[in-house]
Amino acid sequence: ADVNGSAGIACTKIQKPRLLRYSATGTAATATVPIYECRGATATVQNMRCGSIAAAIGDSTVTVDLKKNGSTILSGVVTLDSANTARVSEAAAFASTSLVVGDWREWVVTATIGTGTLPTGLFIQCEIFEDQP
Repeated sequence: ADVNGSAGIACTKIQKPRLLRYSATGTAATATVPIYECRGATATVQNMRCGSIAAAIGDSTVTVDLKKNGSTILSGVVTLDSANTARVSEAAAFASTSLVVGDWREWVVTATIGTGTLPTGLFIQCEIFEDQP
C-alpha cells in the first residue's frame, strides 16, 4: 500500500540496507577484516557471498567466516578452492542473522597454501538491513 506523503513517519521506523564489500588484489592472504558495528536498535544479515577473480589450483584453499563479537554466525565457513569457478560467487549459510546495537562484525579470511596456488582477486560482500539510528 502507498504511504501518504504527509504521514510523518519517524526515521527510527525505517530500516536501511547496508552493502558491505571487501576486495583484495593479488593472491589471497590470511586476514581479519573489521567491517561493521551495528548502530541501529536491531539489524538482520540478509546474505553474504564471496569468490575470486581466479580460482585456486590444486588443493590450496581460502575460507571466509563472518563473525559477530568474535563468534561465527555461519553454519560453516565458505570455502574457495579449485572446484569454484572464477568470477562466480559462493553463498554463505547462516546459523544466526540477528544483530543489536553495538554488535561488531568481521570477516576472517584463512588462506591455506597446498600443492597449487591460492585464488587471486578475493571479493566478499554482505547485505545487512539495519534500523535507522
